[in-house]
Amino acid sequence: MENNILLESCLKLIMEADTAYLATINDAKLPEMRAMLNLRFEDQFPGLAPFMKKHAQGFETYFTTNTASRKIKQIEANANCSVYFNIGYNGLLLLGTIEIATDTALKEELWQDGWELYYPKGKKDPDYAVQEIAL
Repeated sequence: MENNILLESCLKLIMEADTAYLATINDAKLPEMRAMLNLRFEDQFPGLAPFMKKHAQGFETYFTTNTASRKIKQIEANANCSVYFNIGYNGLLLLGTIEIATDTALKEELWQDGWELYYPKGKKDPDYAVQEIAL
């Protein structure tokens, strides 16, 4: 019973944290952390709630970024990562591996109106990359 309460608390924190902090490993074998939009934060991304209920029922996490970003090169070289979610001093650290999603259908389903700001050619923009963390 206590494990269920802990699991529910962790998943609630993931869904309510507005930012996620992703650390990848750089060329010097050091962690490099950056703030990412938490796509599981329903208040900011209500349109993604059905997607997340379908694809991210546990600790699975998705991020989007530009293909040309440094983090993509780091992921290609070393898939180890960590993700930290927090609300105030309550936090959750997840360790695992991250991969760059190549599934076009997944990328299209994840796409949100307004992301043309980052990816001017839309959901088929070659600079639109999705990263998936399965833990």
